[in-house]
Amino acid sequence: MKTKIATKKLGHYLLMAATILAYSACNDDDDEPNNPVSEQDKNFALNATYSNLAEIEMGQLAVSEATEESVQDFDEMRMIAHSNA
Repeated sequence: MKTKIATKKLGHYLLMAATILAYSACNDDDDEPNNPVSEQDKNFALNATYSNLAEIEMGQLAVSEATEESVQDFDEMRMIAHSNA
């Protein structure tokens, strides 16, 4: 009978310990949002986007204004490459 009570108490203590552990793991005092992307990465992505847009616009200008077919062909290829990037 004593072992049954001791086992029951042990079960209650383990359940209480697991509850406290789970609660303390969820209690995060850090109020800042968890953002895996650094400011440097954001700036790089933004600058790469602007660079691609500029390449596309320059390609469009060259295709519409160039007199040499090889220049137009090159800039069409450049516009396609930067549109896919």
